Amino acid sequence: KVSRRSIGEAWALHGPIDCFRAAGLERNFLSLSRRPTAFTGTTDALGYAAVARGQVEAFAEGPGPEVWDLAAPRLLVEEAGGRFSDFRGRRTHAGLGSLASNGRVHAELLDALGPIPEDRRR
Repeated sequence: KVSRRSIGEAWALHGPIDCFRAAGLERNFLSLSRRPTAFTGTTDALGYAAVARGQVEAFAEGPGPEVWDLAAPRLLVEEAGGRFSDFRGRRTHAGLGSLASNGRVHAELLDALGPIPEDRRR
């Protein structure tokens, strides 16, 4: 299992960039992806499973998936000791976007994504 504690060391996965664009977070996401962190695109099922298994520190996915698509990944990540939230940091799978992590890099990733534009909040 990986156990990196900062996004400067972290390995992270992400869903389609178009989803970040839909949330008004494309610029912040692209800025984050240029950091030393290794970001790689993948499907949501593989991303959440990799976090739950401890293979990567985080997986971020913009808005798009329905609540029923995220209920099981949230449960798996949290049962594995990780953290799951929307992009506002709320412990939910029904908010705007989703971020799953080992818990150690969660707050730092939320800060790097930046505030959600007012017109995109739910």
